[in-house]
Amino acid sequence: MIEFFIFLIGISIGSFLNVCIYRIPQEESLIPSSHCKACGYGLKVKDLVPIFSYMFLKGKCRSCGKKISMQYPLIEFINGTLYLLLYIKFGFTLIFVKYAVIGSILIVLALIDYNTQYVYSIVSWSSIIVSVIFVFIQFLNKEDVSSYIIAALIGVIVFGGINLFSKIIFKKQGLGGGDVEVILCMALTLGLSKFILSFFLSVTIGAILSIIALGFKKIKRGEYVPFVPFLALGTFITMFFGEEIIRIYMGYIIP
Repeated sequence: MIEFFIFLIGISIGSFLNVCIYRIPQEESLIPSSHCKACGYGLKVKDLVPIFSYMFLKGKCRSCGKKISMQYPLIEFINGTLYLLLYIKFGFTLIFVKYAVIGSILIVLALIDYNTQYVYSIVSWSSIIVSVIFVFIQFLNKEDVSSYIIAALIGVIVFGGINLFSKIIFKKQGLGGGDVEVILCMALTLGLSKFILSFFLSVTIGAILSIIALGFKKIKRGEYVPFVPFLALGTFITMFFGEEIIRIYMGYIIP
């Protein structure tokens, strides 16, 4: 029963994430009630039930019949599933709450970057502030937070340094400023060893998929490829399997 409740919370928050994903790039307020982008019809409560309203309306606006993007129920389902799987793995603990909150913010960052090729500071800095708050809570719980602080310092020095070096030598950024902010959030959320793993996974997955996309001519050589979706994916994999992957790796290094 509690699992269903967690999933319900997840898809409900996922509905709000959709609002953020659409409105933040449009510089619209998040407060006004949702409406159809085509006809302006103000959505009622019965139109806003996560996933089920989309299914009942067959993916169309109740007023004008305009097709509704599949992104809406998909994001709701992904966020609900994320919360459910995190609860199953960690139980109702601080780590569950931290990963759920940061995970939701990463979904927003990833989708906005994918849709617009831009990372909005209001979201990326929110992720950093939230991750700092969780580190502080862990400190108050007498947990060792040195790994998070070291990871954050490495993130700032290394990736900030890469950007500075690239600006001076090549007159352009090596990484987008927003990417560096997301990387800092990852460091503060995961701690040193998991942060290194998550970044390695992000780069590896991004490189493989980019090569495949080039091979199928889905992208052109030199074309901008959003990096935040890969950072988010690497973080999610590490959240669930980081300890196991690190343990297996260390088993090979230190038999």
